[in-house]
Amino acid sequence: MGLEIAEQAAAMQTPIDVLLDRWAAGGLMAGVSVALRARSPATRIWGVEPEGFDDARLSLAAGRAARPRRRATLPLRRPGGADDRGPDLSAAGGAPGLRGGVSDAEVAVAHALRLRDLKLVVEPGGAVALAALLAGRIDVSGLTAAIILSGGNVDPALFRRVLAEEI
Repeated sequence: MGLEIAEQAAAMQTPIDVLLDRWAAGGLMAGVSVALRARSPATRIWGVEPEGFDDARLSLAAGRAARPRRRATLPLRRPGGADDRGPDLSAAGGAPGLRGGVSDAEVAVAHALRLRDLKLVVEPGGAVALAALLAGRIDVSGLTAAIILSGGNVDPALFRRVLAEEI
């Protein structure tokens, strides 16, 4: 994915100043970071986590896998992956920066926007980077930003609740 972003930016002759992605288990973030840094070393890379699910930040600070502090209202993919080992800190080599957590309400706004306006069906956890941007957590004024929207784990009942603004 990082190579594809770099190649598309090069084809458009538009350097990517900032890349935003969710930091869940760390594998996608690590791969994107390695590839993008090789092709676009000036790009700043930011990982975003949901509030209370900031286990990557906690793990980096502790030097070992840490567990999230709460259960999200939205069914966000559990950080740490399917085997629940915690975020992959070793693979992130030159770890991307982490930006503050986004609230469930901010994720719901981004989730609804993706579905309603962008016509993209991706899981709520994939909305955290967009939520951070929409909430002003990361200032991209005057910059070219790339955002990764990923995941397909979506509950139709949740979509109805988000679109009805019940969350």
